[in-house]
Amino acid sequence: MSTHHQLQLLRQQLEQQQQQTQVAIAQVHLIKDQLAAETAARIEAQVMDVLSFVGLLWTFISLKGLTCRVDSQDPSIPIAILII
Repeated sequence: MSTHHQLQLLRQQLEQQQQQTQVAIAQVHLIKDQLAAETAARIEAQVMDVLSFVGLLWTFISLKGLTCRVDSQDPSIPIAILII
């Protein structure tokens, strides 16, 4: 095989490897974007769960009139539990 043909073959192999590298990089970016979207969706779902729980807890406290008493001279004085 002549030097010219060897050089041409090497160039073709290099171009093929460059294309494969570009495809691999694009796949990495796609996977990274998908992971970021899935992570954001999971965090949003967890926040919604926590907010729902807090809402239910607040409703429970409001309906039950939850209070606690302090050991003092007058234990009949309630201290309301505040949730912010």
